[in-house]
Amino acid sequence: MTQPAIIPIIEQNPKAYRLFAPIVALLIAANIAADYLYTLFQNTAFYLSESALFSSYWILFVPLVLLQWRWMSSVEKRYLQLSITLLIAALHLVTYPGLIRLLSALFYDHTFAYWPSFQFGLSAYLVQSLVIYGYGFAVMASKKSIQSAAETIEAARVEPAVFLQTLLVKDGANTQTLLVVNDIQYFSASPPYVTIHLSHKKYLHTATLKALEAQLDNGIFVRIHKSCLLNINTIVSVQSRKNGDYDVKLTDQTILRVSRNYAANLKEKWPARPQVSLK
Repeated sequence: MTQPAIIPIIEQNPKAYRLFAPIVALLIAANIAADYLYTLFQNTAFYLSESALFSSYWILFVPLVLLQWRWMSSVEKRYLQLSITLLIAALHLVTYPGLIRLLSALFYDHTFAYWPSFQFGLSAYLVQSLVIYGYGFAVMASKKSIQSAAETIEAARVEPAVFLQTLLVKDGANTQTLLVVNDIQYFSASPPYVTIHLSHKKYLHTATLKALEAQLDNGIFVRIHKSCLLNINTIVSVQSRKNGDYDVKLTDQTILRVSRNYAANLKEKWPARPQVSLK
């Protein structure tokens, strides 16, 4: 099985991992300082060892944040990621009183009971747990969205179109001729065939204009009529008929009609050719 494409930042970057422990230590120190200030305002006794013990809530973020990111990296569905986030937050709140009980049994004269510690953790740290793990969920979800968008763009990317450069046609009963597409002036429909017009000769070809149009460069070959596909490089001039239609004159003096339904497409592409002008 391949490793998930998105893994925790602290696994990708050892420096980030080294910063994680000092941040937790700073939060513990801030928690102890807050307890001390509270006792000052309330004029009650302050016990450093007890404050440090109950500040162990922050230590649990080290393994549980790693666990959250690893589990979330293995799923794609947003609701599953949210479920994992809520599960990790609940696991934190459930584990916290157990950690207090264990540490107090090992290092303190008095062992704190599980249930009162759980109630304290629920009232003191529920919001913090949801906010911190919720932030992890938001970061992971945004990374997944960015990755998904990038994969969609990559999947939609297509190779540059390869247009038809030559065309093999029959020239008589037993002869075939290879035509250079750029030498063709225009194609006209002659059902069930297509007539290929060069400046010096015509050929019949077993195809349809629609099929040829899909294979040819649409920046060069433009439909000017439902039955005519024109190589715009062969145009010498375009003359309006004053009714929406146009006449195009080709290099061999052939004149073709441009239907008003296709005139806009021709106007869009043909003026880009500097060797001709629109009248």
